[in-house]
Amino acid sequence: MDYFASPYRSLAVQVLGRRGGVTSYMEQWGFRWRDLHDAHPRLLRVMLYDPAVQDIDSTATAIGEAVCDYFGPYDNVTRLHDLLDTASKK
Repeated sequence: MDYFASPYRSLAVQVLGRRGGVTSYMEQWGFRWRDLHDAHPRLLRVMLYDPAVQDIDSTATAIGEAVCDYFGPYDNVTRLHDLLDTASKK
């Protein structure tokens, strides 16, 4: 086991499963993340992607960074560990 967390705050994770450009997909998820945040303000929002599979342009990045606590590649282990630490603290 690499990591165990007993979260104090809920963590929602969406993994981008589409290939290629994702800007229109990100626009849809932008609204979903805001709705979730409105309903659950303490929810940590995470969206992961594979840079080898998805084309993340500046618009998709701007949307993701605006509505997520972490929007980035799935292999940024340090950042993901930091999020799990944040989720487990009061």
